[in-house]
Amino acid sequence: MQMIYSAELKRLPLFTILILLCIQSMLLDVDITGFLFDIAVAILTAILLLIDFELEITNEKIIYRVKFFFAIIYCRSLTSSDIKIIKCKRTGWASRCISICPVQGMRLRIIRFKPAEVYENLVSFAEINNIAVEKTKDYQILER
Repeated sequence: MQMIYSAELKRLPLFTILILLCIQSMLLDVDITGFLFDIAVAILTAILLLIDFELEITNEKIIYRVKFFFAIIYCRSLTSSDIKIIKCKRTGWASRCISICPVQGMRLRIIRFKPAEVYENLVSFAEINNIAVEKTKDYQILER
């Protein structure tokens, strides 16, 4: 079993900010500090638009990658012995979240990954590798 999942990011708000900054700088006469601030915010917004998150699940490990354009800027590989518990939660009205809590380091939050079977595959990965899974009542309602 080897699947690669990617996050579905909400890019419309960032794109809207970028467009509004461009329109503002064209229509208004601003001083150099305001112009430099607009440029800094536009560059930060453009960088955020090019970030992608990827999750790969194999039989032995889970690999989490953060990509900027096509370059990998962060990669974390967790084997079954590195994971303490997997927590399944409900976020929002009808969306799921899985927190992978490692023995050391920061937890990984898996939210809005596509295709949606990523959550079932993570739970089955935990069952195969004897990792504790904690599901909230709200998450169990979403499973029905």
